[in-house]
Amino acid sequence: MSSERSAPIVDLTLGASRLLCLTVAGVSLLATASVFASGLAFWLRCLIALVIAISGTYWLVVEGLRRVSHTIVRLVLMDDDEAMVVERAGQMRSVRITRVAVIAASLAVVTLRTGRWRTRTLCIARDAVDTDGFRRRRVRLNFPPPLVRPAGLRARLRRSGSGSGGNTGRQI
Repeated sequence: MSSERSAPIVDLTLGASRLLCLTVAGVSLLATASVFASGLAFWLRCLIALVIAISGTYWLVVEGLRRVSHTIVRLVLMDDDEAMVVERAGQMRSVRITRVAVIAASLAVVTLRTGRWRTRTLCIARDAVDTDGFRRRRVRLNFPPPLVRPAGLRARLRRSGSGSGGNTGRQI
């Protein structure tokens, strides 16, 4: 019975993304312009601009163009919050989706747990995958499995109707 309600498996092959490259380049340029507009010493402005340029280039190569061997090039979403990723070097890993930070019409930022303490962030842009795959990914990640959390004190008070402990209704 439970297999009838399981979510379909989504298989995405990730490619280079022009949208992600332009976004990272634009943010890097704005950050560099704001550093040079500040009143810091000139040598410090140059140092910060160099750090911004290096980090922006790293993100362009790793996430935007997907050229590094440890870059994720394929994502397979399973029934639960489990997923499989394939790196450019051919290594396949089982990961767990811990958080979907941003879901927009054109961009999703997914945090994956690859080990006990290691997490990776995967940016999926609209133009990095096929249109149908991006739509299925958006539907699948918009409805994640429900989180089971123990009810806190505030939730227990709300259920009991006692509120903050005092009389919350109007007195006539």
